[in-house]
Amino acid sequence: MTRHALHVFNEMSKLGWTPSLRSSNCLLAKLVLAGEGDTTLMVFEQVLKMGIVPDVYMISIVVNAHCREGSVECAERFVEKMEGMGVEVNVVVYNALVGGYVCKGGVDGAERVLSLMSGRGVERNVVTWTLLMKCYCRQGRVDEAERLLRRMKEDEGVVVDDRVYGVLVNGYCQVGRMD
Repeated sequence: MTRHALHVFNEMSKLGWTPSLRSSNCLLAKLVLAGEGDTTLMVFEQVLKMGIVPDVYMISIVVNAHCREGSVECAERFVEKMEGMGVEVNVVVYNALVGGYVCKGGVDGAERVLSLMSGRGVERNVVTWTLLMKCYCRQGRVDEAERLLRRMKEDEGVVVDDRVYGVLVNGYCQVGRMD
């Protein structure tokens, strides 16, 4: 399916037409979902050459492509590059970075991204904190995850839901602490 979309995208370019931001985002998102990370990154470069200015949605798609390819550090450098170009990066993009570190088991990287968010004035949300909790739990550090839950509620004022508690319950089950 993505091959047909790529063909149409390339044909538009050959005819001198510039695809819209929306159609570019759609193609990039489908490529990521299809596991075509390298192709996603190549198409993104084409999009830039066509003069299409990326929006925050496109940035998060490319970050996800890097993360799915196992290169969260590249994703982080990409975000810095986009910020340097004046593209506004929001909590969704940063959450994609945190999620990338969670998949790699990189608590240090996830915590660093949270610090970056704070330093850049990007408000962390329940997704951000839950991803960090998940990272702690995957490393068997459920006590730290529980401390983070208390911090979320008491210090950060985050409204937690059943999914947040589910992460903690799952963490305790993984380490065999079901008492």
